[in-house]
Parts: sequence; structure tokens; C-alpha cells
Amino acid sequence: MLMASALFATGAQSRSQLILPYPADSGLVSAATYDMTGARLGAAQFEIETFEDGRVEMTMVTGIDNGASNHASIVLEPIDQLSGLRAVEQRSESYDAAGRSLGVLHVDHKKGIGRCIPADQKKPAQSMTLPEQERIANVALNLLFSPMALGQAESMDFQIFLCEGGPRLIAFSAVTVPRVDADPTARIVEIRYEPNLGPALQWLASSWLPKFSFWLDGHGNYLAHRISLYTQGPEVLVVRDGISPKTLTPAH
Repeated sequence: MLMASALFATGAQSRSQLILPYPADSGLVSAATYDMTGARLGAAQFEIETFEDGRVEMTMVTGIDNGASNHASIVLEPIDQLSGLRAVEQRSESYDAAGRSLGVLHVDHKKGIGRCIPADQKKPAQSMTLPEQERIANVALNLLFSPMALGQAESMDFQIFLCEGGPRLIAFSAVTVPRVDADPTARIVEIRYEPNLGPALQWLASSWLPKFSFWLDGHGNYLAHRISLYTQGPEVLVVRDGISPKTLTPAH
């Protein structure tokens, strides 16, 4: 768990402009990691803890048994006068197939600093000052996309903080994907997101970028997501226990 007490000792205000809803569910959610054919690769888990003062902490572990993995976490705090949350700190660390750390990505929204900490402690960390109004949502996509699952929004614009090649922000856009489900009583909302590179470069990006997707139910609960475990790493499908990967494929 993150050292939240240290984070809230300062009176600094978060620079994040994203107002995120409280999670629809909480507690520990068990999941599994699959390849794109539906073969199980390993275990995964997603945990949400809500504190009495309204703070929320989410942690996610995704991986391949005896292989690559990603560990991510986020701390959010309630916004005064609003029934929403704002990010305070985000952190993620990826490991390659041999279990070696690939470094730590860290975003401090209150100090306005994004840091890339290499696994080799002899190498210096790289950092950048975040914009006064940033929309970084690396570890909060399930909350960010919740209004889309509830039919309250058709699209979302946000940013992802990356470390590959040096610290930088990339603009992303997300849209819902029309689908016809085999079981109409169990509504699944598929949301796809990709870098917002503009018309001139979007065709190029589609040819080399992995496919990013999130699946939520009609109440905004997390069902699954598709990611790369790290830059140019294996592309995997993470699915909540009790759900078959085949369910994510629409009937038509």
C-alpha cells in the first residue's frame, strides 16, 4: 500500500483536472491474464479500498506466470463540494520475462512532477514538470470510463504519462464501440482508446500501436481490459474471474 499519510501532509492542490467518480464496487477483485487467443497465462488482481475520509486507493497486479508483469497503484482524494475524486499519486513498475524491473513510473499530482526512475540505481532519475492543468489517467481508466458505460458521455480525452524515451505526456481519446451481445440482459460496454495524434498521423499509429480496450458492465463495474505489460512488451487480455474471454466478443 502507498504511504498515503505522507502524501496528505502538504496543503498543495492536485494539478489534475480529471474529476473521477467513486468506484461502483470495492474490495479485492480476482482476475486472470490471457493471450489474444484466450489461453490463460497467469493470475491478476484488482483491489479498491475506500477510507472513512473519502480517500480511495486502487492497486492492480497483472502478469504472466513466471514471466512479465506490471504492478500499478493510485491514490485519490475527495473534491470539496463535489461528489468526485481527484488523483494525488500514481505509480507503476513493469518487470520483463526474467522478472527484472524495468524501472518505476511515478506521478505526483500535488507537486506537479512526473518521474521516471530507472531500475539501475546508478542511473539518474528523469523528471518533468507537469502542466498546470493535466489529465493524466494511467491507473484510473476504469473510473474515467465509468460515465461512458453509464451512457453519460460518448467520449473522453485524457493523457498518459510515459517513460520510454524520456518522460512525456501523450494525449489519448476514448470512444465506445457499438456491439450486439449474445446475452442482451448482461450489457457489456466496450471502450477503445488510442493516442490522439491528429488525422495526419493516426493512420500510421494504427499500424504499429497495440490495441487498447476496456470492458465495463452497464453499472460501470470493471470486467476486463487489453494492454501491453510494458512498451513493446507482450499484449495481454486481463479478465475478471467468472467471465469468459469469449464473452467480450460481440455476437455480431
